[in-house]
Amino acid sequence: MSRDAGGNYNLPAGNPVIPNTVIETAWANPTMADIAAALSDSLSRSGKGGMGAPLDMGGFKISNAAPASIATDVPQAVQVRDTAFNRLDPCSSDSTGNNYAGTSLINVPPVNGTTYVFAVDKNNTGPMTLTVNGGSALPILINGGPVPPGIILTGAVIGVMFLNLTWRLTNTAGIVGTINTVQSDNLDAIVVTNDLVNAVAVIHPNLNIARGLAQLDSNAKVPIAQMPFTALRFLGMWNAGPGINPPNATTGGDFYTISGAGTLTIYRVSTGNVYTPQATVLNVGDNIVYNTAGTVNQPTGWYYSPAPGTAVTAANVSVVATPTFPTATNAQSWFNQADPVINGKLAKSGGTMTGPILQPTAPSTAQALANKQYVDDSFAAIPPNVASFNTRTGAVALLSADVTGALGYTPANSAGQVFTGAVGGTDGNFTGTVTGKAHVTTPFSAAAAAVVDFVNGQTQLLTLAAPLTITAINNIPVGSILRLTLIATNNTVTWPASVAWPLGSTPDLALGPLKKAIVVLENDGTKLLASSSAY
Repeated sequence: MSRDAGGNYNLPAGNPVIPNTVIETAWANPTMADIAAALSDSLSRSGKGGMGAPLDMGGFKISNAAPASIATDVPQAVQVRDTAFNRLDPCSSDSTGNNYAGTSLINVPPVNGTTYVFAVDKNNTGPMTLTVNGGSALPILINGGPVPPGIILTGAVIGVMFLNLTWRLTNTAGIVGTINTVQSDNLDAIVVTNDLVNAVAVIHPNLNIARGLAQLDSNAKVPIAQMPFTALRFLGMWNAGPGINPPNATTGGDFYTISGAGTLTIYRVSTGNVYTPQATVLNVGDNIVYNTAGTVNQPTGWYYSPAPGTAVTAANVSVVATPTFPTATNAQSWFNQADPVINGKLAKSGGTMTGPILQPTAPSTAQALANKQYVDDSFAAIPPNVASFNTRTGAVALLSADVTGALGYTPANSAGQVFTGAVGGTDGNFTGTVTGKAHVTTPFSAAAAAVVDFVNGQTQLLTLAAPLTITAINNIPVGSILRLTLIATNNTVTWPASVAWPLGSTPDLALGPLKKAIVVLENDGTKLLASSSAY
């Protein structure tokens, strides 16, 4: 029966042999054959034969095994610990430090996934290869490509994995040396230091210095100190149509919103962080900001900053998302700024001077103003002892009528006076404040066609008795504005072709509950740019 399932041997039935009995072939031969079969099923201590099935140690260990030297040997635990099968020893490079040849304990060709480690003996100067046990020289790759010069340093211990006839770099270790895989492409902003002792790359950002990085504050915002100005302050609307820059501001961050498209010469990006004055096309809604913290690369002046290196044209300037003019709020802000300017001017129809009109030279035409010096000189030229004057004889006392009659007009009082007619002048200086401005009330009848004329006043009131067609708007000087106040806007107004509305759309002035509206027209030289507010 040989051995049972537990590996135990038992004699065949009828054994053991009874003493003093004759040995018979009938029972002796089968017993000996069974013993021979059991011995053949045992493992020879001299190493003859081999296992006929997997060896089950039953929870016991194999002790005192010899070191493994071929692929089919049982390894010692110490060989596994010391990576005896993955270590290339010896392993050395040629004079370039690029081509390595190493010996593996197990001389079997590698397959995908086979890994080795070896020590680096020279800094590499170019792409690297590895030969194992006299096999082919296969390329060592990093991140899928050849190893750049100076990446693998002397003293590093590197690991490679075989994959599709290449060795892929997997890791490095060692007290000295590392892989310089972290590099900076902008040394002004970030500096990288490779720590060869600890095998790490240390990143140093250059914070809050010229051409460096701005560090965010605790609220994840750019600190005010890193901005070219400390606050933004809205100064008003600016028409870029005439091509004239606003006056220089006094505070950095002061800005205008563009109300009329045009070209201004302002600062924008030239190269890198260098700003230069350039002719810039501005659209309605764009902003220009004043910088007072002038530097070599960012001088003091008006700024508009598009994407770096982008040429600003009408086609590629983006409109800043701010409330666009006209709205009731923006219109009122504009009027609040315009009123002091208008109030400081003398209306052509006349008004009250609050200060003297200075005329430094003598009049040269009959309609020119005469200054006091001219009048004094004229009286001084009159001969003394007048015998007669204006039919009067004897000691003649001059009357004011005598003076005005001789001059042909009434001179203005240098202390100021109220004018009852239009004031015209071609030169001279006006000082003081004009206390009144033109305000013309012009009612129009139903189905009328009308012509609005700037000479009738810069501010005009139109009461609409019926639908009105304005056939022309005349005499608005280039760069000047005309303000029309419309009453009874439930009666529609048809505007002439010279009037241009925002976005090409004529507004409905009858939307306001009071049926009143204010329309402002500015002459840019080609069109009357209109804005409106309905009340």
